[in-house]
Amino acid sequence: LYGVPFALKAYAIESAHMHIMQSERQASLLRDGYGRNGTVIKNPIDLKRFFPRDPEPRNILWVGKSEERIKRPSLILDLAEQLPQYPFVVILTRAIEETHEACLKRAKQLPNVTLIERVPFAEVEKYFAGARLHLNTSVFEGFPNTFLQAAKYGVPTVSMQVDPSGMLTEYRGGLVCGGDFATLKANVLAVMTDSTLCDQLGAYALAYVQTHHDKEIIIPKYEEALNRTNCEGDARIY
Repeated sequence: LYGVPFALKAYAIESAHMHIMQSERQASLLRDGYGRNGTVIKNPIDLKRFFPRDPEPRNILWVGKSEERIKRPSLILDLAEQLPQYPFVVILTRAIEETHEACLKRAKQLPNVTLIERVPFAEVEKYFAGARLHLNTSVFEGFPNTFLQAAKYGVPTVSMQVDPSGMLTEYRGGLVCGGDFATLKANVLAVMTDSTLCDQLGAYALAYVQTHHDKEIIIPKYEEALNRTNCEGDARIY
């Protein structure tokens, strides 16, 4: 429902017989905002690696939409400008025309930035397989697939402020920066210069998705939830 008018989103939420949420936080927002209960089932991911892992990855990877209010691609370009010693790969899906063109123009002026306009979902994992670090600069997210795709390849995430289900803090799959750009820069430098730290965070991230997001575990939970006949008022966490 990204980009859909609020009234239509509200109608969909209020008219639904059942709500399946990605995280406990989303379930809490549903209860607080609409007085409805939700069933929490984590995102599934196929843990088979479709691309070989680069044995000596160097790239810092950012994947998102050219939309400044939530995704904030300008911050990754700010960071690349301040860290010219590291190669950045920015996969930018066109969303807001003005923002997209501004990012394209600016990226051309940064020799350490490779900006790629939209990659098919089936091919995007190739870039995670070649990344040393995954960055997220969003203000808010549900549970981004990018966090799972990075973790699948043992790539840690450094996030400006999003930490879905405690993946980065509680499960130690990366670092969160409290919305502070200076902390973002410091954390990126820490991971890029400390191979032991990078490997540890990546290993924790991989262990997290293996335990909590393996599709072989998650899909049966969807089947059970959808097969229940009396869903009204039912709230569960799997």
